[in-house]
Amino acid sequence: MANQDSAPKPRVTRIPGVQSGVWKRTRAAALSAGDNELFERAFRHAGIGMALLGLDGRWLKVNELLCRTVGYSSVDLLGRDSQAIAHPDDVGTDTELGLQLLSGEIESYELEKRYLHKDGRVIWIHLTGALVRNAEGQPQCVIAQLLDITQRMQQEEDSRRTKQLLEATLANIQDGVALLDAQRNVLVANGAYGDLFALDPEQLVGLSRDEFVNHVAKLAEDPSSVRLALTDRPPGDSITSDEFLLRSPQRRYLRRTMKPVGIASQQLQLVVWRDVTAEKDLIAERERELFTDGLTGIASRRAAETALVRELARLSRNGVGFSIAMFDIDRFKEVNDQHGHPVGDEVLRRVAGVLAAAARATDLVARWGGEEFIAIIASDLDGARAFCERARAAVAELSCPGVGRVTMSAGATDCGLDETAEELIARADRLLYAAKGLGRNRVVSEPTSHLAASMPPRRSLSPTR
Repeated sequence: MANQDSAPKPRVTRIPGVQSGVWKRTRAAALSAGDNELFERAFRHAGIGMALLGLDGRWLKVNELLCRTVGYSSVDLLGRDSQAIAHPDDVGTDTELGLQLLSGEIESYELEKRYLHKDGRVIWIHLTGALVRNAEGQPQCVIAQLLDITQRMQQEEDSRRTKQLLEATLANIQDGVALLDAQRNVLVANGAYGDLFALDPEQLVGLSRDEFVNHVAKLAEDPSSVRLALTDRPPGDSITSDEFLLRSPQRRYLRRTMKPVGIASQQLQLVVWRDVTAEKDLIAERERELFTDGLTGIASRRAAETALVRELARLSRNGVGFSIAMFDIDRFKEVNDQHGHPVGDEVLRRVAGVLAAAARATDLVARWGGEEFIAIIASDLDGARAFCERARAAVAELSCPGVGRVTMSAGATDCGLDETAEELIARADRLLYAAKGLGRNRVVSEPTSHLAASMPPRRSLSPTR
C-alpha cells in the first residue's frame, strides 16, 4: 500500500452504493420489532461485514465476516468504540455523517475510510450506515455494512502513481511527444510538443491534423513540401522518419518519427519530434573540416575525390564531360630547406589563393597533398588549358614573403568515357611530370584520344621537382 502522504484520503460517496438485497432485508428486519429470528439469520449469513453500532459509536453486534475483515474477534470488538480501530488520520471522519443521521437530515451514508487490521496492515473499507429506530420512532442504533476495498484502492493508487510517473516523464522529455488517433488528431501531448511549434498547451489536446499542418507549414522553409509530407499517410505497420527545415521563429531542423501503436481496438500513432539542429550543424562542421584543407583553406583531397566520383557518374549518365589539371609548385623542397617550413606554408597558402581566385563557380580547386594541387574543371580541354595558363601566369607574378617569386607547372587532360578516377589522375600526373621535364613553369596538355600510350609511368621526382 502507498505511504500515508500519497494515499487517497477518506471520501464520502453520495450514490446509492452497495446496498444489496441482503443489506435491505437485514435493515428491514432490524426495523421490524418482533422479527428477531429473520434479523439474526440475515445478519449472520450476509456475504459482507455487518454490524450494529450504538448511538455512541460502540460495537453492539458484529458478524463473522466483519471480524475476518478487520482481524478482530467479536470479543475484541463488542462494547468497544468503533473509532478505536480506525486509521489515526481517519478517526472521526464519519462523525458529521452520524450527526446528520440522528437529526434526520439523511437516511443513510456511504464513506470510504481506512482501518487498522489487527496484524498492523492498513485496509480500506467502504462503510455504509443507516439509522434504526424503535417502534416509537426514536433512534435506536445504526446498522452498518463494511466492505473491504483494499485491493481496489491499491489498484487505483497504482494507477494514479503510474499516471503521475508517466506525466512527469513526458513533462521532462525534451522531445515533443504526442499520441494521435486514426485521423491524426492529438489525443495527448507533452509540453515540449507545444514548445517546438509555439502552440498553446491548452489547445494541444483535440488539435486536428489539418490545424497542425496549417500551423507548421507557416513555419517551414518549404511550406508545400512540408504540407505534403505531413498529410501523406504512412503504411499502417511501419515506422517512418522524416526531417523538416523550419525558418520561424528561428532556423531549425526537426526530425519526426512515427510508430503505429495498437491500444484496445484502436490503431493510433505515436509521434516524436526532435530538434536535430545541433546534430545537423555538427555533421556539417565535420564535413566542412573533412572537405577543407586545414592549411590553405581550399578544398581537401577528400573533397576532390568525392567530386571526381560525382563527375564521372554524371559523364556516364548524361555524357557531360569535364577536364582535370594537376599542379605542382616548382622546387618547393628548396623553399622548405632554405627558408623553413613556416615560409613554405605561407607559399602554399598564397598559391592556393591564386588557384581558387582563377577558378569559376563550377570548378573545384583542391590541395592534393604536399605542394600538389588538383583542379576539376567543368569544360573541355581548351577551357582547362586556358584556366591552367591563367593560374600559372598569376603564380609567376606572385611575390611570397621571404622567398620572392615562385613558379608552378601543370598537366591537363580531359576525361574519356568508362575511365576510372585512378586512370584520369595518373594521366594528368604524367603530363605534369612532362611539364617538369621540359623546364618547369609551363602547362602540358593532351586530349584523351591523342595521349601517347608509351608515356612512361610516374617516377619519384628529384628534390628539385
